[in-house]
Amino acid sequence: MKQQVPGVCFYQTTPLEVQPRFSFVNVFREAADFCRVYDLPFISVSACTREDAQHPSWSENLKTGEVHRFHKNDIRLLLPGVARRYLYTPANEHLCIHFRLEIFPGAGVFPEDGACHIINSPQLRRECEAVFREPDPVKRLIGCQIFALNICRMHWPQQMPPNLAARRAFEPVLRHLRDAATAQTRIDSLAAMLGCSPDSFLRRFRAVFGVSPKKYLQKELFSRATQLLANPALSVKEIAAQLEFSSEFYFSKFFRRHAGVSPSEYRQRSAQTLFPEK
Repeated sequence: MKQQVPGVCFYQTTPLEVQPRFSFVNVFREAADFCRVYDLPFISVSACTREDAQHPSWSENLKTGEVHRFHKNDIRLLLPGVARRYLYTPANEHLCIHFRLEIFPGAGVFPEDGACHIINSPQLRRECEAVFREPDPVKRLIGCQIFALNICRMHWPQQMPPNLAARRAFEPVLRHLRDAATAQTRIDSLAAMLGCSPDSFLRRFRAVFGVSPKKYLQKELFSRATQLLANPALSVKEIAAQLEFSSEFYFSKFFRRHAGVSPSEYRQRSAQTLFPEK
C-alpha cells in the first residue's frame, strides 16, 4: 500500500517576460589626473580604495550643483541621465564597473534620473579589491557582475520602469540601434521600421523617452564604440570604419566628446584591468 505523504504538491513558476539582462560596458581601475564632463548612458558601480585629503577627487551634478567628494571605502551606484563634472587626482584610486541592466534595450531596471547612492563600507571595498585581483579574467568579470548586482539590490527601485508598454512598441528600433547603430543611421529609416513618418516618429519617441531620436542614437553609438574597443584585435581605424564614420579623425572626435578621452586612451585603461601584467 502506497504511503500517504502529508502536504500539498505544487509547481509554481516565475514570469520571465520581465527577465533583466546584464551587460558590461567597461571594467577598469583608475588613478588619474583630469577634469572632465560626462553624461554616460549606463550604470556605474565604483569603489574608492585610496584618498588624500590634500588632493581630493570629487564629482558635481551639473543639474543640481550638488558636489560629492570621494572618500576611501565609498561604494557608489551612479545612475544615468545627468551630466556630471569630475575632478580626479592620482592620489585617489577607483575600481569601476560600467554596465547596463535592462528588461529590453531602452527599458532599464533603474530610472535614468542621475541619482547617486553612496555606502561607506570597508568590507565592501575589500570585496571589490579581491574581485579585481582575481588573475583569471573570466572569473574576474563574473565577480564584477556579482558585486555590481549586489550593490544594485541594495538600492532596488520601488516600481518597474515607467512607460514600459509604450517603450515596448519601439523595441524593434531599440534592438536595431543596440546591435547595428552607425554614424550613417538615418532617422527616416528608423521611422520606416515602425511604419510612420519621420515627424510622427520624432514626436512619439520624444514623448516616451524624453530625448530626441538623434540624441538616443548618439548614446547607443557611443556604447557600441566602447564594446568594440574592448576587442584588441580591432584597430581604432577599423572600428571607425565598422561604425561608418567618414574617417578615424571624426570617430575620435565623436568619442572624445562623449568619454572625455581618446579611443586609444580608453582602450588602454580597460586593457590594464581585463588583461593585467603578470
